[in-house]
Amino acid sequence: MLIYNQHPIRSLSNHSPLKVYRGNNTLDIFLKQYSNEGRKDRTYDIKVSQTIGQCIAGKRNGLFNSDICPNFTLKYKEYNFVVLPLTVEEYQIGQLYSVGKASKELTNADEGVEIRKNEPFENVELLGGKYTKGQYTLKNYYVRKRLPTFIQNLLPGKIKIKVEEEAWNAYPYCKTVLTKTGSISFKITVETFHAAGAGDLENALSLDDETLKKRKVVYIDIANAKIAEEDYKLNEDPTKFKSEKTGRGPLTDSWKESVKPLMTCYKLIRCDAPVLGLQRILEPFAINQQEQIFLNFHRKLFCSLDEWYGMTMQDIRAYETRVQQELKDKQYTDKKDSEQENEKKHDQDDKKDEKENEMCM
Repeated sequence: MLIYNQHPIRSLSNHSPLKVYRGNNTLDIFLKQYSNEGRKDRTYDIKVSQTIGQCIAGKRNGLFNSDICPNFTLKYKEYNFVVLPLTVEEYQIGQLYSVGKASKELTNADEGVEIRKNEPFENVELLGGKYTKGQYTLKNYYVRKRLPTFIQNLLPGKIKIKVEEEAWNAYPYCKTVLTKTGSISFKITVETFHAAGAGDLENALSLDDETLKKRKVVYIDIANAKIAEEDYKLNEDPTKFKSEKTGRGPLTDSWKESVKPLMTCYKLIRCDAPVLGLQRILEPFAINQQEQIFLNFHRKLFCSLDEWYGMTMQDIRAYETRVQQELKDKQYTDKKDSEQENEKKHDQDDKKDEKENEMCM
């Protein structure tokens, strides 16, 4: 699930906010970095040596022309452990419910989620053939306002970007692929395995030795991890929440040592942002975004426990059908309201102009 975060630039360590200038298909990126000694300004001018069009022309269907874009090799791999006070079976219900709820919260006339497909799949080999069937979803995310400023500056006019999400949910394994094509393109692949325990599995996703060496392991604590002030909500704080149905919560500093049950989401993130000169910024930025998404999403999931606890998979499928229709209705209603508001504003402007003309006469 893609959830937007409007304040990620602060998380780029040792860097101040980024300014990007767009023109003549060539990007000039000016990155201000403060030195450790005396906090003196140092400016790095990263010149993109070839046009975006040339680089994108060398990349088709996941392939690239190394002669045109020889530096398209940077990829980030990160391994996240998210521990939750739930059973594996409970999490399956809670995760699907929370995705639907988040989709409704994010959707309006200008931005949001479009669910194109939600159907069973078979004969798709996942995790080396260990899983072959489950539920497939195809979604479009339309965003602009929630994008960080430096990406908005690369987009012409008021254009929105479309991010496509494909997910193969063969629970307890799931694979999600987020793809954005065009001049600013990227691909993020997230593989997840869900298991009981507090992060005890060393290699839950059966990674090869090379990936194990390169991965960066991050432990996400939904109760104690720092969260942006803008994202904080009292009713989504696991240190304040207590479930009436289960008695779980609030979660204290050392909650994982005393709370039962426990389960872990093991997540591997791969990111490829093949835009020459930008990949060293976009890829770690996208990885950091995913960390924030996982943290915020799972805080909400736990604190909504009483909303979905006791639901069956049949209940969830019916809920997903309702959500899909509600998203369509919401987009139509909000768009109609927006158009009416614009017409009202235009009428007011016309009357104002008429009044000023009368005064001039």
